[in-house]
Amino acid sequence: MGRTPPSAAVVLAVATAAVFYRLGDRPLWWWDESFYANAAHNAIAGGHWLIPHLAGFDTIHPSPFLEKPPLAIWLEALSIGVFGPTEFAVRAPSAAATVATAVLVFLLGREIRGRGAGLVAAAAFLTTPAVIVGTNAARFGATDSLHTFLGSLLVALVWLHAADRRDVPPALVGGVAAALLLTKGFAAGAFFAALVPLLLVRRGRFSARFVGVATAVTTVAVGWWVAAVYLLVGDYFVEEIFLEPVWHRIVGADAASTSRRTLVPIFEYPYLTRLQSVFRPWWFPFLFGAVVAAVTGRRTPPDGRSGGLSPRFLVWWTAAVFAPFLFFGTKLWYVVPTFVPAALTVGWLVAAAVDGTTAAVATDASGGERGDGWPIRRSAAVVGLVAGTALAALAGPSGRLYAPADGGGVALDPSMPPDLSVLAVVAALCVGARLVSTDGLGPGLLSLPGGLSLDADAFLRALTAGVALVLVLGVLVGTPAVYAAGNGDEPADTDFRHLGETTAAVVPAGERVYVQPNAAARWFYASYEFYADRPMREVPVDRLRTDPDVRYALMTSQGVPIVDDRNPSVVAESSHLDLVLVELGPPAEP
Repeated sequence: MGRTPPSAAVVLAVATAAVFYRLGDRPLWWWDESFYANAAHNAIAGGHWLIPHLAGFDTIHPSPFLEKPPLAIWLEALSIGVFGPTEFAVRAPSAAATVATAVLVFLLGREIRGRGAGLVAAAAFLTTPAVIVGTNAARFGATDSLHTFLGSLLVALVWLHAADRRDVPPALVGGVAAALLLTKGFAAGAFFAALVPLLLVRRGRFSARFVGVATAVTTVAVGWWVAAVYLLVGDYFVEEIFLEPVWHRIVGADAASTSRRTLVPIFEYPYLTRLQSVFRPWWFPFLFGAVVAAVTGRRTPPDGRSGGLSPRFLVWWTAAVFAPFLFFGTKLWYVVPTFVPAALTVGWLVAAAVDGTTAAVATDASGGERGDGWPIRRSAAVVGLVAGTALAALAGPSGRLYAPADGGGVALDPSMPPDLSVLAVVAALCVGARLVSTDGLGPGLLSLPGGLSLDADAFLRALTAGVALVLVLGVLVGTPAVYAAGNGDEPADTDFRHLGETTAAVVPAGERVYVQPNAAARWFYASYEFYADRPMREVPVDRLRTDPDVRYALMTSQGVPIVDDRNPSVVAESSHLDLVLVELGPPAEP
């Protein structure tokens, strides 16, 4: 996408500060985040790289974990190798992927309609709650942020190649596709679906050599791991990688959502109503932007190229990565990839409304701008932006304007007072978009002491972008301390960290912690095992009472009297988890 302009560097800096601030403060989430962290730690400590191993989920001891491909786990393991077994290390790859996605959003917005569109799109993406502080989002050590980045990068590369904007190497496309598949497996299919129109409409850009090289690189890069694992574990691999996480959800074996009210009865989860909150305040500007994009820009651009960087493709991209999960999705974070094209749509709408021209502004390979993008009626963009902003303000701080009615259909949800800060945010972005897209902000090169010079125009653009981003982040997100809280700590998170850290401090390295059967049946221990860094084994009660090798035991508080004859000494306890770590004395003489 050409030379990285100063504004992209500003987006990189602001996104890094926002996402990485106090990244390691929270304890591991004792569900998904702790599973990936545990598997990554086992790769480092136990050498389980080819087949990741997880302890404290299906079994207390490490066992194969193949519900997800291994790339995200490998990256977490490498991060742990650099930073040590810390929360920061676990989350750093996911956070870095989100920062990279924010920069990608800016560069794509710049490519579609100029720097203003890129600035607004990056701001919308970085202030989307589901992206930054949602479960399994940027500040969680999980797979979804990496999945979003790699999938969006794949679409961007193919899109730019199809539009004849860049000659993208097919090996690069194949490598990104392989990394995407090794991150999320079959869920990557949504991104490949998004590419279908490009491959059909612009098929002349995809030679047999291009398709062959890209396919070969993808097949080899993914196939070696699939073949190696299947040879080692056989049908168990098929069960874990496909039947359990994919097929059972498609056919409805996962019935967790049946009690939820949805906008349309056949949908699994109420995404169309919840998206108001998790994409606030951009949901309504996006809806109007999608309508404007769908009904305008039908004429051929001035350069005669069709099927290229059109806003209508943004609408298709959004729908393609969103639609599958309407029917068999089980978690809201599955649709995080939707917010990349949705944010780009918002950026396009704002830029089209404020740039004062009838034709879009695109960029060439050197980063310069040219007016040969998709034409659009400015009045349509202005109406869409005003209407979308007004509805976003009326929706209030919750972002919800409509919800399923008790008797069916949809009801208005005026549960919150209007949020007038939305008006200020959109106004600030409009001004910022206009300024960064205007030529001649500065008087050219300024001489500095020591023979240095400053490109005043580039400096003022970067300053404008930075001020706009910081202002929007400050208004919509508040102080950076909000990020440290994530989506709210569960008491179990803190308790598992306390128990684990105490275990690491008290139990000698390499010595096993034995788990009472009743205690093993109650909780997932992946987080505890990560912090403790001690091997664990579930044993029958008789061994707790009589085996002299059993020195440290994790038990329920009610189970401690079982070993009274061994003079148990409580080392750490958790009233919330009802778990106690005890040190046992020698067994009583028979």
